[in-house]
Amino acid sequence: MSREPPRNIGQIVEWLVWAALLTHSRSTVHMFLPLDDRGVDGILRRPADDAMVPLQVKGRTRPAAGAHLDLEIADWSLRDEPVRWILTLLEPGTTALLPAALLVDTASIRQLATPCVGDGGEPAHRVACPLPPPPHNPWAPFACLTSELADRVLPPLPAGAPAFAEEPAQLVSPAQAHWMGALAEVEVMRLLSVVPELNVFKSFPDIELTEYITRRSPDGAMRGIQVKCVGLDGPDEGGAFFVSDRDLATPATALLVVLAWRRDLRAFDDYALLLPAGRLKELGHRSEGRWVGVFHPRPKRVSRFANVTVRREDIGQLVAGF
Repeated sequence: MSREPPRNIGQIVEWLVWAALLTHSRSTVHMFLPLDDRGVDGILRRPADDAMVPLQVKGRTRPAAGAHLDLEIADWSLRDEPVRWILTLLEPGTTALLPAALLVDTASIRQLATPCVGDGGEPAHRVACPLPPPPHNPWAPFACLTSELADRVLPPLPAGAPAFAEEPAQLVSPAQAHWMGALAEVEVMRLLSVVPELNVFKSFPDIELTEYITRRSPDGAMRGIQVKCVGLDGPDEGGAFFVSDRDLATPATALLVVLAWRRDLRAFDDYALLLPAGRLKELGHRSEGRWVGVFHPRPKRVSRFANVTVRREDIGQLVAGF
């Protein structure tokens, strides 16, 4: 482990932190990881109340002299106020995280860390302290057990609040539906990625309504995204899409993006739906424990979805404006 390059160590520490957050959260949170790394390593989301926290992870191997944290953080990465930082050490002998870590907000790092010049000659701040820090150390208020990180990042909901329950996976699903769904997700990622202000994060695991999160710069506003796709044989057809009761029982602030795959053209239709998921209760209908919407890209009569029908190529800019 000691021969690993620093970048590799950073990646190992990140994944161990994500594993700790998921393991100790009692299945109440999900991780979203960036498709393009722009400074936020991941977003922790709790489906029950749609709470989201952007996270940065910084770590290194434990020095031979003892558990002493000594990390440099580039100043450019300290401009993002809402980000929480998890600072920790890796035990080289066992490839495990130390039992203690620091969970620090950006403002406190700027205030308490020592200004310095980083390895690349860029302005930075240095965090140096024992891990865990002693009681009178200025970093002591930010110390916690690694097993408590999930509850410190997102404090538990009050007793009686709805808990997230994983929806049973379908044992049999038509290959065509899987193929169209995957193609639609790639297309929506393309449409979101052409907007420079949006950074896109993917859910791990993908077992809830929100499949992606967009984070907008510079204000850090976040939105969940769920992609649906209907298959059509011609311009005059409509297709149904579905959202389960369970997904709409929690705060459904995610945006639904519904594309139409035109089998006659082997391409997506120029029009799509873009709507807050909660509006499906208003515009769709309920059937067999799920909410159903019918998308007609070119309806012959006034559609209930007319006000949320948009040009497909405008989706990125419209999502950025929500």
